[in-house]
Amino acid sequence: NTVGAVWSQISAMDIRELPVLTAWIGLFAFTFQIYFDFSGYSDIAVGAAALLGVRLSRNFDHPYQAVSLRDFWHRWHISLTRWFTDYLYIPLGGSRCGAVRCALNTLTVFLLSGLWHGASLHFVVWGGVHGLLLLAEKRLFPADSQGRAAPARRLLTLAAVCFAWVFFRAASVSDALTLFSR
Repeated sequence: NTVGAVWSQISAMDIRELPVLTAWIGLFAFTFQIYFDFSGYSDIAVGAAALLGVRLSRNFDHPYQAVSLRDFWHRWHISLTRWFTDYLYIPLGGSRCGAVRCALNTLTVFLLSGLWHGASLHFVVWGGVHGLLLLAEKRLFPADSQGRAAPARRLLTLAAVCFAWVFFRAASVSDALTLFSR
């Protein structure tokens, strides 16, 4: 709630007049607010279910420590990621087809993930950004390089996630672009 209050104050300001430092503080405040909210809600659900004798799996596993976007999506909102994988990505052919088809499958899943979050263009762009960044990452950093330069990879991954959060949180694509200009 404390981090959310910082974001609420900043997001109430005119984004066209945000000082650069305030825009960065707002971005990091939202980055941690969304994590604490979703992870906290998931922990409450796991705890409440345990009180009723039901064992639920973990839904967040330190996603901001991920060394790649692929790693991030294995750690962030695990149940939703698994659902999109099992019911959309794999039926589309997953990664067991040619490179072009695999790229189209990835983009389709992330564009629909954006649409799932809301019927607004900025959510679809958020999904598209993640899909494109994942494809670029796969090309630039093969799977066998995951363990190398872990601190730098973590920082780069967090920067990519923060970049995408701007599209997720902005009221429109235009507002997101304005935030980037700040």
